[in-house]
Amino acid sequence: MKKILIIFSLILLVASNINAQIEKHIKWTYSTKQISDDVTELIFKATIDESWHLYSPYNTPGGARPLEIFYNDSNKFVFSGKITETPKPTEVYDEIFEKTESFFAKEATFKQKIKTTSETDFVLTGYLEGQICLED
Repeated sequence: MKKILIIFSLILLVASNINAQIEKHIKWTYSTKQISDDVTELIFKATIDESWHLYSPYNTPGGARPLEIFYNDSNKFVFSGKITETPKPTEVYDEIFEKTESFFAKEATFKQKIKTTSETDFVLTGYLEGQICLED
């Protein structure tokens, strides 16, 4: 079986009332699960500090910035399906954006399946971007 090493850097936009600042209110862990000889599941687990929340990758457009996972260019894999998220995000109407927002508190897990196109082991790198907010 092929081995995939994932290396990710974090770029999170933090919004806290009026002050926007970069802080570490989320701890990330990364792992992989071999589904078959050529399919691997990438697993991103977020542990979110108390009173903070992280927006879903499927947050309503025009609202807070959704989590995005970027992968550095590689011809060694192709995506297999969409990102899944657990648990189900909390949905709340936001009067500022006038939209329903989807977010996670305490923890969230995101999974992305990839199909490898390489016969050799490789390193997969990328980064995360998104918005976290301090609850009122």
